Amino acid sequence: MGDLIKGNIYLIEEERLKRAPALFLREIKGKRGLIITRQPLDKIDDDGRLETFPHSRLSLATAGPGIISPHNISGISYQVSDFIADIKPGIIMLEGFEYLATQTGFTSVLRLLQFIYDKVSGSNSTVLVSLNPLAFTQKEFHQIKQEMVRAPEYFIAEEIELEQVGLLKANP
Repeated sequence: MGDLIKGNIYLIEEERLKRAPALFLREIKGKRGLIITRQPLDKIDDDGRLETFPHSRLSLATAGPGIISPHNISGISYQVSDFIADIKPGIIMLEGFEYLATQTGFTSVLRLLQFIYDKVSGSNSTVLVSLNPLAFTQKEFHQIKQEMVRAPEYFIAEEIELEQVGLLKANP
């Protein structure tokens, strides 16, 4: 459908990561993709479609390729910045800001989002951020929302969209 506008960060409010990957897969056609998440991709996508895109997982417990420490905020910033610097259209899916906040503090998370906003605005890329609003105080969540646009309501409200991209099984 291509309803997302380039140069924006879209907020997807969800307690569990489901809608952001579905929106990513729906909008990715003809674009480059980057995924940075706390969740292992095989726990998000049984079909392995997300694993075809460059991705990093936020983790303290594991080291190696594709793993980035939550304390490495500058590494996350560089990854996003390098992706956005390419003039080709792209979509970035970010998840795990709750984890980043517990590891590095809210101020670091807010600064990262502000940096990403500065980089993405005016670019050919779009950023999708999955966030659990219950993980932050009301004041913190309000500050976070200032850096983003809310994802299209019609998509968030309708689980049929998730079924169509195969991330939510239909009820028998």
